[in-house]
Amino acid sequence: MVEIKLQIDDMLIQTFGQAEVEKALQEYVTKLRLRVAAKEILAELPEIDLSNDEKWQLARQSAWEQYKQNQR
Repeated sequence: MVEIKLQIDDMLIQTFGQAEVEKALQEYVTKLRLRVAAKEILAELPEIDLSNDEKWQLARQSAWEQYKQNQR
């Protein structure tokens, strides 16, 4: 793991408090992790053939049947 030091304007710390600024930075790091995961999924997406996947077709059919029953 890499440690990065940031210089934060004193006004931000005074306005929001150190805990709030740290929380916001941690939330941003979490969003970056999600972006990495999304990029990996998108890279694999062309290799996935859902139209020929039997489990996916069964799940899709089941969801459609549930939807139709709920509409009654």
